[in-house]
Amino acid sequence: MKYVFRWTTRTVLVLTAVAVAAQVPTQPPVSPQEGPNVTFKVEVNYVEVDARVLDAQGNFIRDLTKEDFQVVEDGKPQAIDTFALVNIPVERPEVPLFARAPIEPDVSSNARDFNG
Repeated sequence: MKYVFRWTTRTVLVLTAVAVAAQVPTQPPVSPQEGPNVTFKVEVNYVEVDARVLDAQGNFIRDLTKEDFQVVEDGKPQAIDTFALVNIPVERPEVPLFARAPIEPDVSSNARDFNG
């Protein structure tokens, strides 16, 4: 009886292993896709030019367009593709720099004078 039990157990295990192996589909080995190396070459010709335009009195001129400018490179005129006004307000004193009266200092300190 012991011999029959071993033989039956082995047969069941072998048949189970065969059944499980038959259900798993075999997949072909995955080979890496080796394609040609692709190189993109790009050339960018962009030059940003900042300009500050003042009139004879030193006031900023705001109503200029790209037609008011000409950009030349090596003697050849270049096209202006983009044009924008950048307005950064700067407060200026009304008194000229070289006034006859002394200019008030705009720096102060909280340090005391050394007396000794």
